[in-house]
Amino acid sequence: GPTVDARVVEDDGDDMRHCCYCGSEIHAGSYRCHDCGGVVALGWGTALKEHFLFLFASILIAVGCVSSWTQRYPAGAMIAHTVMVDNVAAPGATLPPNAPKQIEQTTYTAPAPEALGGLDTIRGSFMFAIALYGIIVAFFNLLHRRMIVWPFFLNGVLALEVGLTSLNRAMGSTAWEMWAEKTKDMNWVEAWLGKLRAVPSSQLLLTFAGALILMSIIKGVVGGFAAGAAKSKEKMAAANEATEARRLAREGKKKDSGAPETPKP
Repeated sequence: GPTVDARVVEDDGDDMRHCCYCGSEIHAGSYRCHDCGGVVALGWGTALKEHFLFLFASILIAVGCVSSWTQRYPAGAMIAHTVMVDNVAAPGATLPPNAPKQIEQTTYTAPAPEALGGLDTIRGSFMFAIALYGIIVAFFNLLHRRMIVWPFFLNGVLALEVGLTSLNRAMGSTAWEMWAEKTKDMNWVEAWLGKLRAVPSSQLLLTFAGALILMSIIKGVVGGFAAGAAKSKEKMAAANEATEARRLAREGKKKDSGAPETPKP
């Protein structure tokens, strides 16, 4: 018979629909068609949206791991280096008696950040492997109405930790100040967000993906607790109603039999 998804159907009604693949008449809460085996929940749009969110986040993490983790600088940026050197007179000249022994010397060099990729690190390689596994798991979750969460949760924690660490390291860095100086006279969007260019785009992707996963999981946990509490209240109310109904039935039987009622204390 049809597989009914209790998360979609709240009652045991007889609502029927036609399969979006073969046209067979099946229950409106079915996840798969019992004739053609098609996943009608995808065609009808009744599959859990979290499946697609986890799949999207896994793809983001995979892209972030294969992208460059090198910090970015504005084009043509030069970094000033000031050092103290001995004050030496020019050839054929002599220093005055009160001349300082050392003077400052400033040189300008182009920034040369260390080229780093996600797969060059242990965490990046580990996240990439879990992201590939998560993509496969997300497809199986969609096709077989499962909810395997651990690879997404683990990768979300790692991605958020790596992304926030990189963001914290970039804030206040030389590249951050250079981007702030470059974009200060642009429109307000560039003035506010231009400094984020100092953060590698891969790290922004990891931060966004990790936040998406953890927010979705936390939302599901909170919603599960709320639903469980509501069901418990409904069960208690139903039990109280049944107890009251049995008490009223017993009192009715006593009145019909003519037995004296037991005085209440």
